[in-house]
Amino acid sequence: MSNTNDEFSDFRPMDKDSAADFEPYRYCNTFADTAFAMLYSWHKRFFYRYKMYRDVLAVTGVDTDGERIFILLRKNHSVSIDEAVAEICGLCRDEGRKAIFEYVASSEIPFYRQAAAACGRDVFFSYDDKYSDYIYETKKFVSMKGAPAKTKRGGYNFLMRNCPGIRAVPYTDSLFGVCVGIFDAWCAERKCGDCFYGCEKEAFRSFMEIYDPERHKILLAYDGNTPMSFLAYEQINPDTMCYYFQKNGVKQRGLTYWLNREAAFQHMEIKYINLEEDMGIPGIAEDKQSLRPCGKLDKYTAVFE
Repeated sequence: MSNTNDEFSDFRPMDKDSAADFEPYRYCNTFADTAFAMLYSWHKRFFYRYKMYRDVLAVTGVDTDGERIFILLRKNHSVSIDEAVAEICGLCRDEGRKAIFEYVASSEIPFYRQAAAACGRDVFFSYDDKYSDYIYETKKFVSMKGAPAKTKRGGYNFLMRNCPGIRAVPYTDSLFGVCVGIFDAWCAERKCGDCFYGCEKEAFRSFMEIYDPERHKILLAYDGNTPMSFLAYEQINPDTMCYYFQKNGVKQRGLTYWLNREAAFQHMEIKYINLEEDMGIPGIAEDKQSLRPCGKLDKYTAVFE
């Protein structure tokens, strides 16, 4: 995507100061992907830029295929997206391309239909299940009682037998190098280029550029004095905590759930946990399904023609 001298050159490049512009939308996200922390983490990979249309914040970037896409954020459902959609559709027409809007929740589809009618366009919706987010009820997520929790219970008990000294350690600035070291150990077991969306370690480094302990939480797992794993998470709307980066530096059954559970105990007042998508990767899908989600959130793409 061209960064200058195109129809979208008035979209502002994303930087650390952009956090102030996104602040009014802090708890307006259905998906973690649209939270400022994730947009900033991946802005170098997807060339994210943004612009305000009254009370609508529009983000543009490229998808994994290099296609220009848009994301619309609004403060509440009373805000119309008609003006933003009409202008973006016009700019896309001038470039000879369709206007593609991603991260559309099912509840937002009527607003996109209304915007299409207002500007005399046809709009089509699609989704791919591998990009749907897994959602869990926090209280049920931490519970290991009953037959449905057999897998969770088995992994947890196996971990406690093999790592009786395991403990959760809250993040401090002095532990940044420890987190990077865990990431390095995770990367050593994989090939560069295997990350589905791009280099996750670079995305994590970007995330740490805007890390705010009042907003973002990081928890580490230690076995005695040996770091094993870390997890970064954030509240993305009034009802949901989303777990972003979770990396294990060692292969240990039960470790991921143990750390996720320890984090959940820190926000039991928040109803749901979002563990994001499985990207169609069988092992990840099986692990997330074994934790008994209460549902999945489909991410629709709206294409205006």
